[in-house]
Amino acid sequence: MKSEIKKGTITSIRPYGVFIKFDREIGLIHISAIEDVFISNINDYFIIGDQISFTIIGKDENYYKLKYYNQMIIDEHVKKITNLKRGFIPLENNINHWIKKELEK
Repeated sequence: MKSEIKKGTITSIRPYGVFIKFDREIGLIHISAIEDVFISNINDYFIIGDQISFTIIGKDENYYKLKYYNQMIIDEHVKKITNLKRGFIPLENNINHWIKKELEK
């Protein structure tokens, strides 16, 4: 399957991914195909009705499997993502403080 960049509209958001309508088809972008870091709340990234870019990575009997195309992030998504505290960065920044606090008990 040719890896071309397409655009579609988010029609549904679930904890495991977002459903996209495009070219009279329905596809799923699984949460693992959005970013390479842990996403605790997918609603911080998308809103129903958003137009986003993606590539098709496969198809099963129900719908197309899609991958979010990160290079085409809409400006408002960039603002949301940069304001998030996600992944292991908060752990790394706070571990010494937490250890010190526990040792003081």
